[in-house]
Amino acid sequence: MNYSNTSLLLARIAVAFPMLFYGVDKAIHGLDWIDNSLAAIGLPSFLSYGVLVGEIVAPLAMLIGFRTRIASGIFLINTLVAFLVARTSDLFVLNQFGGWSLDLLFMFTLGALILTLTGAGKWAVSTNSDWD
Repeated sequence: MNYSNTSLLLARIAVAFPMLFYGVDKAIHGLDWIDNSLAAIGLPSFLSYGVLVGEIVAPLAMLIGFRTRIASGIFLINTLVAFLVARTSDLFVLNQFGGWSLDLLFMFTLGALILTLTGAGKWAVSTNSDWD
């Protein structure tokens, strides 16, 4: 038996579903701290709205399997920007339990990279394009 399509569905759920909570939280409570972080490195604050695309729109598209490679690529860019803007100081830091402080961000990044390379599999809303 080949479980590749089941595995890709589970990967989409494992990567995209948890990120939705981060995106919804930012949509509800605002993007002020992201605006400030962007301003601190000389970038315009309107770029903070990209977080909503990367943490709400892209994960929703990944979950349903709509243009999964594009959505996962956007998600991947979002995680890399999050690392570069807010988390570079944590690169060599362990958390209070002895784990790497960037473990979750690292798993999100690798999961998005994998889905960008593989696509959604056959259990998806769209499966007829190279972008799926």
